[in-house]
Amino acid sequence: MTIEDYLEQVFREKYTVQQYSQTDSLPLFLRNEYLFFECKIHGVQCVLLKMQTERILADKIMKHMSKLRELGIERSVLIFDDMRPYQRKNLVHNRIPFIVPGRQIYLPFICLDFNETITLKQPRIEKFTVTMQCVYIAILKQKSDDVKTGELRKKLGISTASTSRTLRQLASMGLVKEQGKATRKQYQRISRKEFWEKGKLYLMDPVQKTIYVAKLPEHIKAFFSKDSALAKLSMLSEPSHISYAISKASFAEIPAEDIMQMDEIDEHLQFCELEIWKYDPALFAQNDVVDVFSLYSEYPEHEDPRVEIELEAILKEVLCEV
Repeated sequence: MTIEDYLEQVFREKYTVQQYSQTDSLPLFLRNEYLFFECKIHGVQCVLLKMQTERILADKIMKHMSKLRELGIERSVLIFDDMRPYQRKNLVHNRIPFIVPGRQIYLPFICLDFNETITLKQPRIEKFTVTMQCVYIAILKQKSDDVKTGELRKKLGISTASTSRTLRQLASMGLVKEQGKATRKQYQRISRKEFWEKGKLYLMDPVQKTIYVAKLPEHIKAFFSKDSALAKLSMLSEPSHISYAISKASFAEIPAEDIMQMDEIDEHLQFCELEIWKYDPALFAQNDVVDVFSLYSEYPEHEDPRVEIELEAILKEVLCEV
């Protein structure tokens, strides 16, 4: 949430934040510590200070604000992306004004508004969880940028709490925009192209386990995956054996005696490769082929340049669809 939107939400007034017009006249040591903006908040002219370090030292900040007062800046307000409870407590104790857009505002000369439930930083995310990847792909595949939480829950079969938590995580990663409070929160996807470019770095391989069978059982719902899927979607030739993606539920229906052991696999004989996925491939598959985004995540470091070229071409076509 932008600071303008947050101030409008709190005070029910329109706001404009712009760069401080006299930044060049400020001492260099202050310009090295903060980015300066200005805004009239509820009728009070304020200079907003965006810290360029994560260390929040109240004593140091108070000295800086004192210097700013000497220079004629009466109302200085710190701006943070996030804040821990002990940091907030320290700033409030010293009556240092601050704003965390969408979360907290403390302006002792005007008002205070704290939302305790979202002050802690989320752990750093290296890879999507299963739920995160499913939500990400579902949002990526939709045409509209608006995220319909009810439709997500219904399509993916996940709880309200899980949906909310996942969307908050995607918001913390900058993949969706978050507006509103508590149960009134709304989310919007960033541009589809940017959403893909940023999000693809977190994709996990959906394959949990791979088994081999002489022939795909007729009652098992399976979808072409890996090289077989790529052959269906591009001009690449069919691989020597077929690869399918199946769900955990489908895997449970395959008799143990039908599963081939490694020493039984012979490239000269017919067999199928079955990938048991961490999520149901049917969620996003089309025409018996797994979705291209999950397919992409199966090739994290492929060495064949032909695969890379074909994948990029397929992705470009899909992402350009309106």
